[in-house]
Amino acid sequence: MYVYKISDLLKSLKSAQSDGFEYVSVSVLPAEDDMEESIDLEYIEDQDSTAVDSIDAVILPDNYICNLKY
Repeated sequence: MYVYKISDLLKSLKSAQSDGFEYVSVSVLPAEDDMEESIDLEYIEDQDSTAVDSIDAVILPDNYICNLKY
């Protein structure tokens, strides 16, 4: 299982939204050689054109505990 930081995903999505994008295509790019898996975000300009951003998977720290706010 690969893990992604929510803040990294939101940063990319919010930036694209502020640039005027309304749609995104999300693809998972498998790990290769010395590279981790990543998520490819293709922001749709029109049917033939996209702007691309990639978010790399991260390694979750062994002692990670989420401090949930209730």
